Amino acid sequence: MKLKEYLNMETDYLISHLTLNESMGDVIDTIQYEGLYQRFYQDVTKGFHLLTYSNQCENQSVEIYLVTNELEVEDCKDIRKEQMQLQVQYNANILQLIIGFRLNNKRIKVPINFNLEDRHISFELSKLLKQNMISVQFVSWKDGLLYKQWSSEIPITEKIKSAIIDFVELFLHEYNLEDKMPAINFDDLMIKNKADYLIMSIERQDIENRKVSKYANMLNTLYPNVLITHNLSESMDIEIKGYENDTRELWQISEVRNFIRELNKGFSQWFYFLDKNSEILYDITMCICGKILAEKDKYRMNNLLLHDFINDQLKNLNEVCYYLNDIEKYDELKRNSFAYYEMFLQ
Repeated sequence: MKLKEYLNMETDYLISHLTLNESMGDVIDTIQYEGLYQRFYQDVTKGFHLLTYSNQCENQSVEIYLVTNELEVEDCKDIRKEQMQLQVQYNANILQLIIGFRLNNKRIKVPINFNLEDRHISFELSKLLKQNMISVQFVSWKDGLLYKQWSSEIPITEKIKSAIIDFVELFLHEYNLEDKMPAINFDDLMIKNKADYLIMSIERQDIENRKVSKYANMLNTLYPNVLITHNLSESMDIEIKGYENDTRELWQISEVRNFIRELNKGFSQWFYFLDKNSEILYDITMCICGKILAEKDKYRMNNLLLHDFINDQLKNLNEVCYYLNDIEKYDELKRNSFAYYEMFLQ
């Protein structure tokens, strides 16, 4: 894939984050900046980035957020804007913008990570390369609220842009994005089409070529994500295509078993998302927990593996419901899962 193709890969990006430059007052509004709060609570870290829009103009720009609590910075007023610097580094598939500044005779550097495998990042970088300045917002959090502390702008020089381009081209040389990028971005699909049920198709060719990461990346857009996670409770099915003329059950096919086992290592919130009216949870369970008998193609459940699988699923289910602050949902889906197994494993 060429650089231009990469930067133009995602052309229909729904930008839902308002620039913090238009925030009125010190307290950041939880409704107007709901997306900012969601991003913050997904991963409380020293710094992160968002692609933002403005009500004042049509510009779309990348904005940096530095969390003073995590940086142990009590007062931003002593930071000198002219001393703030921007550097670029690259490690594996991660492009890092390093925000540097001096405070109380101490040099502070904060890495802002851009995962180049994410097609949204390609769109953000296409916008970033058109910016002459990047806005840096210092925010703090207390008692569930975010506060705007201070802001500054750092020039994005041609040298910085050239380094970004060089690192992206290095990434494109090292990685095969066609294999790694999800075929569907569930986040966009949910927002644009208001979908409340998703069907993911896994092709036989991908199974035989062990392209597990392609589907693991796709599934990992489901959680953690407040909107999608909430809407897709027991509302997803998986179709495995290409074996329609094979008389064996899916879990009797060794390539399918190996693929599902690897996929389960990358994503394992099956009890929460999978439709209990579908047979796919049974197929997944058999792929992971079944054992081969001496007789050819004979396969039955290993009760010890099943016990471990169910326990792992319940832990993951509890994690998701805790994330949603919905314990009643955990009890409901646990009952549904047990009823499902009583029907399919009797």
